[in-house]
Amino acid sequence: MSQELIKAERAALVQAVKALYIPLSLFIACVISAGGMYMVMYTEDKGPGYAFLGVAMVTIVSAFIALIRFQNNYRAKGLVGREEAAHDKEDGNSVSI
Repeated sequence: MSQELIKAERAALVQAVKALYIPLSLFIACVISAGGMYMVMYTEDKGPGYAFLGVAMVTIVSAFIALIRFQNNYRAKGLVGREEAAHDKEDGNSVSI
């Protein structure tokens, strides 16, 4: 059971990182794509503008992949990390099914 709790902790950490990554990367992608569109529309050399748009598209796709894979399977099963499990047992908030 200890290995399951360690995996649950790791999955919770990954979920927290994804929760920060998704909105931040979408904001950065909006800024990059705005710069790329400006360079495509108003400069002679359009190559860097298309490169900016390509980087923005890759960032957007990675954010949506993170959004689709956001679910923490251990949390859905009711498994939490070791610290949270110990804290819940102290408070008497543990739920047994």
